[in-house]
Amino acid sequence: MKWSGWISGDGHRTTWTKVLNYGKVKYRFYNPIKQNNSHIKALKNLHSQFKTVPFYSVIVFYGDCELKEINYVPKGTYIT
Repeated sequence: MKWSGWISGDGHRTTWTKVLNYGKVKYRFYNPIKQNNSHIKALKNLHSQFKTVPFYSVIVFYGDCELKEINYVPKGTYIT
């Protein structure tokens, strides 16, 4: 998905916000930190060998967006 607008969120909250048109339009979407953590947990449970492999959460917003206010990013999580 190609992103645009301003992105803001918090690692503890369930949803984040995308703001378009200088604040006139707002969309909420599921917290990508929580989503990636679920994916990592599923991978670790997939095979016993994965339990000892270090995983890192990398979240990339592709497109013309600006990360405005991102609070509480856990260790091992990278957002760009």
